[in-house]
Amino acid sequence: GARLSYFGEELLPAARRLGARAAKAKAAGRAFEAQRCAAAESALWSLLPAFCRWPEDAAEAFPSLAPSLGSALSARADLRGPLTEALRRLIKQARAAARSDEDDEDGKSDDDDDENDDDDGLFDEETEAKRVAETAAILEDRPDSFTADVAAAQTTAVAKFSRNFLPILFNLFVAAPPERRGELSATVGAFAQITDSATLGGFFRTVLRKLVKVTSDAEDAADALKEGGETRSARRCTFMDLSLAMVPGLDSAARDLVFKAAKPATTERDAAVQKRAYKLFAALMRPQKVGGDKNMVSWLASNRDAAEETLVAGSGVCAPAARRYRLRCVAAILPALMEREQAAEETRDKNTNATDPARTMRSDSS
Repeated sequence: GARLSYFGEELLPAARRLGARAAKAKAAGRAFEAQRCAAAESALWSLLPAFCRWPEDAAEAFPSLAPSLGSALSARADLRGPLTEALRRLIKQARAAARSDEDDEDGKSDDDDDENDDDDGLFDEETEAKRVAETAAILEDRPDSFTADVAAAQTTAVAKFSRNFLPILFNLFVAAPPERRGELSATVGAFAQITDSATLGGFFRTVLRKLVKVTSDAEDAADALKEGGETRSARRCTFMDLSLAMVPGLDSAARDLVFKAAKPATTERDAAVQKRAYKLFAALMRPQKVGGDKNMVSWLASNRDAAEETLVAGSGVCAPAARRYRLRCVAAILPALMEREQAAEETRDKNTNATDPARTMRSDSS
């Protein structure tokens, strides 16, 4: 692994000097010099993701580097690519290493845990397969020195700055055009999975209040919220997408709020809004590990009836753009519906036997 402290102590100061020189040259009209210095500065920043690949000292180096990363993320649109990639890599590699070691440990007692596997059918198979493949790819070049302890320390160090990075990422996400939000959404999602539930819940409620405000605003209202898009529909989609990025880290109470916000939109005539409502709905149905808890939290397990009711209500008004995500919801809830139907059939059979003594006697004699 690389030493992240080397980037902070050697390359970051050099990048700053080059940036200052480029600005000075540009102000003086020396365009060629400004261009060369700016290119050199960008080249140094582009090395940051490589230094975040299995670093041996992230727990010690990240706290001193984080303020500079946050400032650059806010002020330099041209550097957001390597910055967000570096942050995601620090989080994803540490989480993948920790998860891999947990799975290895859990594998020793798989025979004792079969009774906890009832929710396996609730996973979206395509998404889970993608996650497993992604984790395997991340761990492919994991060095032996990157132990579970190193991974935990790295996660803790980065998580301490979630309350600093998440507001920056939110503002950038809302201000960015939809086609430029992918890397920001992925970075929000990465932070959501390492941020404690209370902190993330506070940020989520802020986003949710804006979503509720946009939803209730008239298109031409004087006090309408204007951030997030040119139209009311675009603004609703913006805050629904931002909520979606945060779902993996939300606790049960926050997930209930997501459902309440998404449910009415599943019958919207606006196809873009309806599509995002079903995306939120599908995300809720996937069990998640929340707040570092080793146990899976399944929102669907305690909300099957409400989920079924919502799917039934939207069956006749599903827009073509939303069908893919609606089908994911149906696939997630189907095992539970089949199980309930089977239980109902067994109950009916018992009641029939109880009211038909002759049939009961025949059954007993056979």
